[in-house]
Amino acid sequence: MQAILDSSEFAYLLQMVGATRVVGVDNSLLFPGDDQANVLLLQQGLEALQAHGWLVPDGKGFRTHTGVVVLTAVVANPELVVFLTLATPDGSKQFATYYMGQDIVVEQLFTTEQQYVLTRLENFHAVVQRLGQALAITDVPPPSATPVSLPRGAFEEGFRQGGNGRLAALKKMLHDADDGLQTIDDIPHLASLLQGLRPVGSVEIGHLAGGRLTSRRDLMFFRDGENNCWAMTRNVETDHLVFHPLTLADFATLFIETAMNKNAAVPVAETV
Repeated sequence: MQAILDSSEFAYLLQMVGATRVVGVDNSLLFPGDDQANVLLLQQGLEALQAHGWLVPDGKGFRTHTGVVVLTAVVANPELVVFLTLATPDGSKQFATYYMGQDIVVEQLFTTEQQYVLTRLENFHAVVQRLGQALAITDVPPPSATPVSLPRGAFEEGFRQGGNGRLAALKKMLHDADDGLQTIDDIPHLASLLQGLRPVGSVEIGHLAGGRLTSRRDLMFFRDGENNCWAMTRNVETDHLVFHPLTLADFATLFIETAMNKNAAVPVAETV
């Protein structure tokens, strides 16, 4: 099922199910602080819902379409939220939000026409597929299937250096890395790939209980000069950045493991 709602309709439905604030939306637009403005917004929403058939005559008045109420209720009180941010070639960003609760999965998109598009997805794996497609992750194996773990501070300092110095610093870190990278023959090639990484998007994963965020994990995604996709995570205990070369299957495993870890730490992987 899919529902396309203008802001007043979505505001009416959210407030009807008792929401006062929702993650992944413009709360100032949907929950005005001024009482008069909110009353006007809800009146507009009521009229629009009737006009678009989401309020259905039942002989005694109107009843709200059950499907759109279910979608709204999941958005209002999710157990898991996934935020996708994509970097576009023109420098702008695109967003999508996925809400999961009571075994129901809802995708929320905000269009350029100022409309909210709510789509009920079949299951959690549909989210994995949509994220993989949006990030353009393929089944083509990357040059190395081994994750690369590097000290965060040293890596960031290496990237602050210019030209050959940056590449030399990366090569040294790869040689010194204590994760089996000494067995990789083509360290110069791997260093060049890492040096050329450009950000393509991020996925933020949050668990909620009673409307409160209980845990959060972020995955940053990059593409190298050979068009391979990499994910970056942060090991909080060692303060290392871990770069994961990805196929679609690798992404699915990484994302599901991260999303299902309700006890995950909250820190965010930082953009270099």
